[in-house]
Amino acid sequence: MVRAESINAYRQLKNNGTINQQEFDIVDYLLRTGNKALTRREIEAGTGIRGGSVAGRVNSLLAKDPPVLVEALNRICQISGMTVKPIYVNLDSQGEMF
Repeated sequence: MVRAESINAYRQLKNNGTINQQEFDIVDYLLRTGNKALTRREIEAGTGIRGGSVAGRVNSLLAKDPPVLVEALNRICQISGMTVKPIYVNLDSQGEMF
């Protein structure tokens, strides 16, 4: 289970403009699912955010310094059936973000 402190830290990022609303929605969804490593298609299905927007926001969150999201080892996506790199929230970087 993800700690309330983690969720609050990411809410602060949204409030101070470090991440936008769709980025926050993706992070929030990952945290609410227990921060399981999910594929972009799985995130799209769970959040209702369109695929192109999910891909763009995930890429933006991966590129931040420190990265908000990180990639896990390859696995098969439950939706597309393709082998991809799922992502999850980088809980280790929160202290460096503030």
